[in-house]
Amino acid sequence: MIDNYTKSNKILTVALNKFNGATYRKLLSDKGDREANSQALIDYLCDKFKLPRVRVNIADKPRTQKGRCTIHGFIRVSQNAFNPKDVKSQYINIYNLTAKTHKVVAIKTFANTLIHEFMHHYDYHFLKLTNSLHTAGFYTRISDLEKKLAA
Repeated sequence: MIDNYTKSNKILTVALNKFNGATYRKLLSDKGDREANSQALIDYLCDKFKLPRVRVNIADKPRTQKGRCTIHGFIRVSQNAFNPKDVKSQYINIYNLTAKTHKVVAIKTFANTLIHEFMHHYDYHFLKLTNSLHTAGFYTRISDLEKKLAA
């Protein structure tokens, strides 16, 4: 049996190739409501991959420091990540302020964090991983999705 780490590392692309990048471009324009634009992008991606939708929460709080690491955002997964009916307790949380100066995070950094957290959702629901790990494959899938959305 193949473990999560090995499986995650072997998958270098997302399953689809064609995207309508309009919702991604709208988010990157940084016009309008970041939370609404983020939710629209995540809804689009969930629908496109036939994943259960996940709620997006933008916290107007500074990113948190844990030792030398800065937490940019996180995804909260329900106890049963594979039960599509159990999505009420699942959400993506993104911190909207920088850790040190408490200024609004640059939109590209913000969008990168959002896609990063979406990729965890993709790993759980599309790839059926029991743990979404930060492998080289995980970061390559993020890059692949960002390139396809921007095309």
